[in-house]
Amino acid sequence: LTQLPNGSVLLNMRHTSSPTQGRGIAVSDDGGESFGPIHFDKALISPVCQASIVSFDGVTYFSNPASSSGRNHMTIRRSVDSATSWTSALLVETGRSAGYSCLVKGALVRRAESANSATAAARAGEGGILFESAHGIEFARFPLQF
Repeated sequence: LTQLPNGSVLLNMRHTSSPTQGRGIAVSDDGGESFGPIHFDKALISPVCQASIVSFDGVTYFSNPASSSGRNHMTIRRSVDSATSWTSALLVETGRSAGYSCLVKGALVRRAESANSATAAARAGEGGILFESAHGIEFARFPLQF
């Protein structure tokens, strides 16, 4: 669930036919009081698995295992038109995983780094993804412009 840059609210859902139909989506134009019909976004292929979606700075980011055959290929997609299309993709990890992820704006900054304004400024153009890889819980930084 995310509020899109255009002000509408997008509900993005897994369902049993995600591998062939893409993720289920429904849009609300009244702040989430009601949602329109469920449609399928074929660009967002997915095993039946949780995903993450977030919007900030006029851009929407979506992460999930971008595979129809299993929980692998953890990918972040980027949309600049309120999730109408996904024109950029960034592969985070190819291997198998549990598939769960969470996107955040800005990378994790440690206390020692927060005192260094140059480091903080450099990280302002980054996002972060917390995900379950085959090796456990991992955090990776990614550039917001990809």
